[in-house]
Amino acid sequence: GVLDSALSPDFGLNRSTLALAIAFAAALVVLMLVYSLPVLLHIRSRHGEWGALKVLPGTAVSAAACVVISRAVHFEPGDRRGLGDGVEFGRELANDTTGRLTLIAASLMLATGLAAWLIRTPVAHAASQPHAGFWIITLEAGLAALWVAALESSVFTLLPPRYLEGKKLTDWKWIAWVGIFA
Repeated sequence: GVLDSALSPDFGLNRSTLALAIAFAAALVVLMLVYSLPVLLHIRSRHGEWGALKVLPGTAVSAAACVVISRAVHFEPGDRRGLGDGVEFGRELANDTTGRLTLIAASLMLATGLAAWLIRTPVAHAASQPHAGFWIITLEAGLAALWVAALESSVFTLLPPRYLEGKKLTDWKWIAWVGIFA
């Protein structure tokens, strides 16, 4: 959340930055949980185990470097790539299972983003009022972040190189990938 809020030209030790940091952190947690939920539930129901959150080593440094470079060259909107995470399990899943779960996860992520966009409209109106409260402003920023992050994550996650989730989907059913990617 702090890395994302550091991309704002208004970043500083103030309430606005705090609201952004809370909003971005919450949006990222919600999105990660929504995307991981189908696999978590599948593994839990079939094998009785929960996955463990795994943050790839060095990705926070990479993300911080992107923020610093974005700020240094006044790149707007800024870029914060590289914060890689995921859920790790002690067993491998069959290709048809991973493809189906990837499709469900991507669909849930897009639906969550769309819901955030729809809910944001009345919240944005309330947040734009003079003397709007801290939490309504934070909620509006979080809903906007959730919408944008869901859309961006869908595009990048579903690309078909072998190290991204899209490969699981193209290996399972290419037409399903075309449908969700479109």
